[in-house]
Amino acid sequence: MDVCWFHGGAKDGTKTRTVKRIQFGAEAMAAAYGAPHEVDPADALLQELWRTNGHVLWLQERLLTSDPDAFAYQLWRRAEELSAGTTTQPVKPEEEAAYADAYVAVWHKLYIEERRHLVNAAREAIRADATGALARLTEAQGILFAGVLQQLIDKLEPSPAQRIVVGEVLPKLMQQLVTGSAITDAEPES
Repeated sequence: MDVCWFHGGAKDGTKTRTVKRIQFGAEAMAAAYGAPHEVDPADALLQELWRTNGHVLWLQERLLTSDPDAFAYQLWRRAEELSAGTTTQPVKPEEEAAYADAYVAVWHKLYIEERRHLVNAAREAIRADATGALARLTEAQGILFAGVLQQLIDKLEPSPAQRIVVGEVLPKLMQQLVTGSAITDAEPES
């Protein structure tokens, strides 16, 4: 690291303090934005889609709990300022109360931006076939699970009659597991 000799760079500890400041800055950035983390691109798209949907729902709730008159006024006021070519018009005393609720327009802007981001994230997820990748992953896990079940059944050495029952019941149970429906016909006997 190069430091100016005449402006204190040659003093003891200057380079060390500079390195520490840089490290502290990097640590602060990692704490605020997260350190790099390896992720499958399809998983990243799905996570971004789900996260953005959460943002949209939160912002929607925020807007729904805001004063609708102040909200409408702020949208109108912003449109007026944009059409006049200025957003720095002086506040008239009779308008001060409305400006106290100006944050509502900010929430609306964030809401619109997050909705747009949600659509883009969904579009990218579809384009990347992220849901298809998740389905393939789920299918692969199902195949592994079926293999484990088959090994368990073989270890139990069922009779031919029991193998027939397993052959009839197991596919139904697996289908219920995949669809998330309640398992009712094959509950264990007490």
